[in-house]
Amino acid sequence: MFRALRILTASLLLSHSASVLVVAVFNPGEYSINAVTCPAIDKVLNQTVDITIEYIDVNPSAKTTILMVHGWPSLWSSISYLPTQNRSLNLFQNDYRLVAIDVRGFGGSSHPSDIQLSSTMADITGDLTCVLEHAEVPSAICLGHDWGSVACHEAARRRPDVFSAVIGVTIPYLASSNDFEPIESISAVIPTLSYQVFFARNTSEA
Repeated sequence: MFRALRILTASLLLSHSASVLVVAVFNPGEYSINAVTCPAIDKVLNQTVDITIEYIDVNPSAKTTILMVHGWPSLWSSISYLPTQNRSLNLFQNDYRLVAIDVRGFGGSSHPSDIQLSSTMADITGDLTCVLEHAEVPSAICLGHDWGSVACHEAARRRPDVFSAVIGVTIPYLASSNDFEPIESISAVIPTLSYQVFFARNTSEA
């Protein structure tokens, strides 16, 4: 399966980068913003609340849809700089339908009052499928960058009926095959991840 995903990734990059020589300057203001109300569980209030997820929808008549999930912290527009030095939105938008979201709590997307516990990967998966349902997309490729790659991996694991393939940029798929390691232990070995410890301990302030 993962060999097939690597082949898909390579074919997407090669088929487009080989044919595109000049790419227009990316201007996020040129894209119309859509908004959908999605159900979310506030784990402190222990009740379902409504949140708003904003997204752009480019080339809706295309046969194949790529759902783009940005990294942390970022916005939908940052995905335009991936996966190559060319602008991926401009690079792919003539051949694919592109749906790029602001993940809950970023940009124009809201979040439950409980930001510490109500943004798990299961919660994000629900948001992704909510957006696709609103856009009337039955199946999509999930393209994620950095933290967004993890979101796409989890979405495909939870909803294989919706996500036909995954493209992870910078973060590979890491199977849960060993005991859980807290981020404090990992950051001791990889100090560049120390910011994750800070934000985990100071989520509300951040």
